[in-house]
Amino acid sequence: MAPRKDEKVLLSVTLENTRELNLEKVLVVCDKSNTCSLKMILNTDSNIEEDGNIVKWFWREL
Repeated sequence: MAPRKDEKVLLSVTLENTRELNLEKVLVVCDKSNTCSLKMILNTDSNIEEDGNIVKWFWREL
């Protein structure tokens, strides 16, 4: 199943809003079994920081 358009827009808007807060990077998290979120996060040029048993962590440079 592919990420829905509204989910992509929400992540994109959220990342844009964090830039306005002058943050250098943000932590994006998804459940390890949620392949849709995983694909969507990886498509934003996020980097895997840690691969947990249940949750995956991704740092996103802004």
